[in-house]
Amino acid sequence: MKEQSQSFMHFLVKHRFELVFSSIQAALVVLFCLFMSFGPAGSLALASTPTDKEGSALYPYYQDTKVMLLLGVGFIMTSLRSHAWTSIGLNLLICALAMQVYVLSIGFWTCVVSREWRLIEVSVKTLVAANFCTSSVLIGFGAVLGKMSPLQHMTMALCQTFLYALQAYVFYVFFEGVDAGGSITTHTYGTYFGLTTTWIIEHSGKKCKTEVSSHSNLFCWIGTLLLWVYWPSFNAVVAVYSGRTRAVVNTVLALCGSTMATYLTSALFHGTKFSIGDVLNATLAGGVSIGSSADWILHPYEALLVGMLTGILTTICYNKLTPFLEEKAKLFDTCGTNNLHGIPGLIGGFISAIVLGNMDDPLFEEVFGRSQRKQALIQLAGMGVSVGVAVFGGLLVSALCKLVKLPHSLYNDDEWWDLREVEVANETVATAMRRRRTSELEAAPLSQTLPMQPSSPQDSLIASQPISSEDKP
Repeated sequence: MKEQSQSFMHFLVKHRFELVFSSIQAALVVLFCLFMSFGPAGSLALASTPTDKEGSALYPYYQDTKVMLLLGVGFIMTSLRSHAWTSIGLNLLICALAMQVYVLSIGFWTCVVSREWRLIEVSVKTLVAANFCTSSVLIGFGAVLGKMSPLQHMTMALCQTFLYALQAYVFYVFFEGVDAGGSITTHTYGTYFGLTTTWIIEHSGKKCKTEVSSHSNLFCWIGTLLLWVYWPSFNAVVAVYSGRTRAVVNTVLALCGSTMATYLTSALFHGTKFSIGDVLNATLAGGVSIGSSADWILHPYEALLVGMLTGILTTICYNKLTPFLEEKAKLFDTCGTNNLHGIPGLIGGFISAIVLGNMDDPLFEEVFGRSQRKQALIQLAGMGVSVGVAVFGGLLVSALCKLVKLPHSLYNDDEWWDLREVEVANETVATAMRRRRTSELEAAPLSQTLPMQPSSPQDSLIASQPISSEDKP
């Protein structure tokens, strides 16, 4: 009996991830069955409803924002040499989990506040809002990248999504704040949730130096370019009327400004040369900082100035603030989320307060129901709420994650992925190249083989490896 009990406990420990994973998904299916509905669109299968037209208008924006999350954010996180598979793989898993949890969470908080329990209606508009939540979760994911297990990442995603719905509901419904592009509720919240978590986790885990490669940085370039192209849709999707046009134009101009400023500032820091890390990240900072006020800025030059200011500050942070925090505070931010999302998010919140606080429009009080000064204070108060909830959530998640064993080796794909097929394929290619190189050397005269240079860095690496007896032709 004792042996059976020990065997059962061993089975639970060995397969805890699969058990937790299946339990979470089963619970989500049950909750969707009990509490989710299409509303009028679900009862009128053969008739048109108001949500149909809205869904058709929003779906292209939904696609754009989803491309940003899965491809843009996914590829930009593949810079780590030995963690690329885990970075992009868990990115997809977290997206799928956060989307489901957000729909339930926002419905839950709505029912709690209204004290009226009813079915949660889901539409394309709900999915767009879920993309904003997922973006925030992935921002936090970037701060802890490589330091947690998939089970810990799922725990973090669950808590972060649930609390995101709370702070977003407070900001948009209670405060009636303005944040079309999510500078406050998405970027700031996600950053300081992730930074709080990684700071606590790092103090209980071992350190490991991250490494990048030119190959992995090429994939990061793909992610950066995709985000650069699609960011206007992210900032404009929830704007209305002429505000959507202003949001698109202002975001493009802000991105142009931050890109120019990044290249200039990076060259100043690196002796007239450009830093790959600076350009891959800081060029996007304008899209973050303009988010809260993209649909309210009425003069295009202001968007350019916002982008330029943020590009300069973000590049300075990458070169000065990050090393300082690592050395003094022992804060290891894997993807530099504080530089790209945290600082620009705070800047965006302050800019929204300045823009709304100084808006000269006779219809302002009629639309907002308050003065410009009060609306500016609301923006600042909303920032405080987002940061406060983020820090609380980070402390909660780090406490929960300490209950689960940390990875044996950090920033390592071997910990979570079966890479035998990849390794076999790579070894086959390497063996073929070594054999080809050996044949060329044996066929060429001695006078030609001595000065011969490798045709590529990869050939050089292969040629320098010893040739075993089984590799010789």
